Amino acid sequence: MSHPRRLRFAADLQAPLPGSDWLDSARELEALGYSTIFVPDHFDEGPGPIAAMAAFAAVTSTINVG
Repeated sequence: MSHPRRLRFAADLQAPLPGSDWLDSARELEALGYSTIFVPDHFDEGPGPIAAMAAFAAVTSTINVG
């Protein structure tokens, strides 16, 4: 029996990484076939969610951010 929907994977990047490691993680997730990167609201030293999502969108082309 075939299913018309593909199984998709998402990642939740919570811990801030130093420098470009944050963006490298987004590129790697895209290369691995992940469909979405989720960014939580910030209540600590991490980047704000809108800035993080904009940065991820700038360095990737197929992955969704939210």
